[in-house]
Amino acid sequence: MVFYANPKRLANQAAFVALVDFTLWITFREISIRSSDGLFWFRLSIFFGSLAPALIWVLKASLETSSWRSVAYKCRWAFFAVTPIALIPWTEWFIPYHSTEENRIYGAGYYVYIISLITVYSVQC
Repeated sequence: MVFYANPKRLANQAAFVALVDFTLWITFREISIRSSDGLFWFRLSIFFGSLAPALIWVLKASLETSSWRSVAYKCRWAFFAVTPIALIPWTEWFIPYHSTEENRIYGAGYYVYIISLITVYSVQC
């Protein structure tokens, strides 16, 4: 609906991309809860969820500028900050593959991920 209202407006395009990301995040999280191979889906949901801070900055920048080039320039630091955070869940350092539903094991990367996201969100305020 946001995109359909005015598809040429930069802010509507940015909101549409953010909504698609949020939808994927929640969908994959739900699949991870219901799936027998929940770890893969959990990692995928965490990946999409970690993109949220950058997309919030994209949405904000799209309200202030008129071109995607300007948005990319304004949000470059957010993408540099979020990219390593988004890749952490795919490592053994995050949640080891031998972690099970009965015996959950969180690696040091899990806590680094949480602290990193809190830091990125704090900078946005």
